[in-house]
Amino acid sequence: MKRRDFLKWTALSSAGLALPCGLAALGRMAHAARGPDLVVVRGTSTPQIVRAALDALGG
Repeated sequence: MKRRDFLKWTALSSAGLALPCGLAALGRMAHAARGPDLVVVRGTSTPQIVRAALDALGG
C-alpha cells in the first residue's frame, strides 16, 4: 500500500467513524454523489452534442 492510499483510507475511516451512522452512511453518500462514467450522445451538431454529453456527466 502506498503512503497516499494509506492516508486517504485513514481519513475516510476517521470521517466515517465520526458520523452518527458510521461508515455505512459515508459509503451511501459517496455512491449517491457519483454520476455516470460514460455517456453516448448522437446528433449532427457538434456543439449540441458536446453540451448534452457534459450535462449528462454532471458538468
